[in-house]
Amino acid sequence: MTWRDESVEADYANYIASLGDACQLCLIPETNPTQMVNKYTHFFTVHAKFPYSNWDSRAVVEHLMIVPIKHAYSLHEIEEEASIELIALLKHYEELGYSIYARSTKNAGRSVAHQHTHIIKVE
Repeated sequence: MTWRDESVEADYANYIASLGDACQLCLIPETNPTQMVNKYTHFFTVHAKFPYSNWDSRAVVEHLMIVPIKHAYSLHEIEEEASIELIALLKHYEELGYSIYARSTKNAGRSVAHQHTHIIKVE
C-alpha cells in the first residue's frame, strides 16, 4: 500500500537521506515554524511535511502529527505527566474525526527515531 503520492515519497526519501544524524522532528520548531499548528507543555502538533495521500483507502484531507518536545524514541520513554497530556490530545483529535496511528519501534517501516503520532482526517 502506498500512503504518499510517488513524488512526495521520493522527496521524503531524499529529505531523510540529507539529514544525516539530525532528528527532523527536533528541528521543526527552529527551522520550520510555519509547519507548527500548536505548542503544548510536552508536545507540539505540526502539519506533516510529507503528508499521506490516502489512509484506509480514502483520500487524506489533513495529516497532522503530535510530537514530543523532549526527544523520545518510544512511548515508553514519555514521562507520566506528558502521557496524560498526550491522551488528552488524542481524545481531542479523535473527537474531531481524526484517525490515530503511531509505529512501533520494531516496525520496519519506521523511518524517524523520534516518537510521533500521526493524526489523519480522511474524506
